[in-house]
Amino acid sequence: MIVFCVSGLWHGANWTFVLWGICHGIFCCITRHNKTFFEKLHPALSWIITFLFLNFTWTIFRAETIREGGRILNRILLFDFDKINDNITSSFNLPELLFINKRFPILSIYPQFFMVAFFVIAIWIMLGSKNAFVKMQEFVPTSRKMISTIILFVWCVFSFSGVSTFLYFNF
Repeated sequence: MIVFCVSGLWHGANWTFVLWGICHGIFCCITRHNKTFFEKLHPALSWIITFLFLNFTWTIFRAETIREGGRILNRILLFDFDKINDNITSSFNLPELLFINKRFPILSIYPQFFMVAFFVIAIWIMLGSKNAFVKMQEFVPTSRKMISTIILFVWCVFSFSGVSTFLYFNF
């Protein structure tokens, strides 16, 4: 608990960072204290709980004030939000996928298609693949896995479109 509180303070003197650290410490203590319960959960459910917890706490982390973070979380829980920013959806319209738009012009009506497709595919790979919940000692490398990894790696390298700013530049 102390480590997480110190981590919150390390990120800044704002109360949102402190609350973020406290929430993580509490979550860690709860999961450690109830280890047998959490070990019995299906790995996908355990992953979803962790994913949701992290996203809610990161919302508090990024908010200017705790009150603003609470308002944002309230809007999320009530599904009270505006349309997705066009800059976000357009970032998923990769040049490599333009041939799909040419073959299926109907997709231009739904600009979020590629974003939704990326998320569906990513979730399917994370939760549906055979090795998603297997310990590293049981992982068996194959030619197919190697080729898939190389293709994804090369695609990621060639997809870099600009220089990113150092994450902690503003702190």
